[in-house]
Amino acid sequence: MPLVTPRLLAVEKANMIRTPTNIPRTMIAISVVLTCAVLPMRPESASGQEFARSTDRSISNIETEAGLDVEKLSINQLLKMLDSPKYLEREKATTQLANLGSKSLKPMAIHYLKSSPESCWRIKRTLEQIATNGDEATFLKAVALLQLLVGVNNDQLEAQLMRLKFEWSTKQTSTAIETLESAGAKIENFAPINNTRAIQEWIAKENSRSLQKSTQKRPRSNMSNNERLKLIDEILSGSLKENRKLVLGNEIRAQPIRREAQDVFEVLELQMGNQMIRNGAIRAINAKTGVIARFGESWKGNREQFAELENVDSLAHIGFEKQYIDKSKLETLKNLTSLTTLEFDKCRFSGPALATIGLPKTIEDLRMRNQDIELSTIDRIGKLHIKSLVFDSCKFSDAALKKMLAFSTLGSLELAQMELDAAAFQRMEKMKTLRSLKLSGCKYPFPAYKKLTEKRPEIYIDFTTKAFLGVRSVPGDSTCQISDVVSGSAAEKGGIQPDDVIIEVNGHKIDQFNDLRAHIALYEGGDQLNLTIVRNGKKVAIDVILGDYADAPPR
Repeated sequence: MPLVTPRLLAVEKANMIRTPTNIPRTMIAISVVLTCAVLPMRPESASGQEFARSTDRSISNIETEAGLDVEKLSINQLLKMLDSPKYLEREKATTQLANLGSKSLKPMAIHYLKSSPESCWRIKRTLEQIATNGDEATFLKAVALLQLLVGVNNDQLEAQLMRLKFEWSTKQTSTAIETLESAGAKIENFAPINNTRAIQEWIAKENSRSLQKSTQKRPRSNMSNNERLKLIDEILSGSLKENRKLVLGNEIRAQPIRREAQDVFEVLELQMGNQMIRNGAIRAINAKTGVIARFGESWKGNREQFAELENVDSLAHIGFEKQYIDKSKLETLKNLTSLTTLEFDKCRFSGPALATIGLPKTIEDLRMRNQDIELSTIDRIGKLHIKSLVFDSCKFSDAALKKMLAFSTLGSLELAQMELDAAAFQRMEKMKTLRSLKLSGCKYPFPAYKKLTEKRPEIYIDFTTKAFLGVRSVPGDSTCQISDVVSGSAAEKGGIQPDDVIIEVNGHKIDQFNDLRAHIALYEGGDQLNLTIVRNGKKVAIDVILGDYADAPPR
């Protein structure tokens, strides 16, 4: 009696499962016996390892004998092989059709309409592989065909399509990041998701977000083959925009970052009040969830490599340093619909390009450093829905500064190394949406600052200083009462003590601790301040020499 190996039985069992139903079971059984008869008897003393090696050799011989040079076959021949009685031939035909990519989409879709269940299953599997491995155009066409051919009254397909989308996006992102980094870009906060739980969560979110919003109409269950053929041609000849809308209602990528970040920001604002409305609150949220790409002096890439940004999923932040921002870069930026933050440092802009193309409308956080800001630049920024602006060491024309301080959507403003006059603070008073103001190394008239705090007490004002006094305030106190004096600081050397209440700085009345910080922000280490304090009910004048903030002891 011939020896029947477990592995051979497994191969033939797969054959039986996938064999068309019109082949009698008796013939299948005979094929199993005949195939088993070709194997020689093995002595009982043979070791398990030798037995496995002999089995592997036998299976290899069968594969060689059954195999064909599928690369030389036409697509129609490969489609016919999908119903071959030989399992290995069906597998090789399936693999080769997948390797052909977009070339095989139309023949497979047409063949699906008149195929056996075996061929339909294999075409479906091949379309999934082509979708995962293809570019965006191929992915959209393959998924649209799956929806047309398999999606009629098939709710389960939606979850499968979302998995395909996830796998495709992850692969495209990884490849794009490798290309960008090879040309000198720096990518941060990129962690491709590759575990089952993450995929399930992602699919669940996308099912509720994208597919429910889809404008796609499912094919009718009674649609004729002629109608399906017409739709196949429309899908394969459709543009990217048309197929995006067909597949997922204009939303081909997962883009939860901007909306979710804003939702969190608003919740924190409502729950915690002004203390949570800080510069960078939105940026901090985005940084935890999105990809940051930076292009500095190390960037040596060309236009095509820069355009790979379009394949990076969840791209939230792009920073440029010493770059020429021309038409091609702006056109790429306009296509990045998940982008919320842009940063420019010592960059040059193509004037005509900026005027005709502008910046992405999804930008909510814009940071400009070491730039000359002209009115035309502010005009372009004013067309965006900006919520957070940073200008650091920038030179403004009067007209540009005036227009910038009239933005109607701005919630957070940071100004660094600039001189501000009373008129600038008056304009800030009229910015109804402004909730956070940070001044770093700026020069400004203290009375104008004080008036702003009185007129708009809801604005949280913060400072970054170069000078260091060395005092802490009493938490929650509405005055400028000192709770603690830092050892070795200018305050200790000048004689300030705990429980002192500072009421004047250089002759200017102050009401709260933040007024003191606003004064110190105007000076540098080595400058002298004249303070008036109340100690034990009596006024005392004290002179202090401010220290350098960089040399301040840790707090």
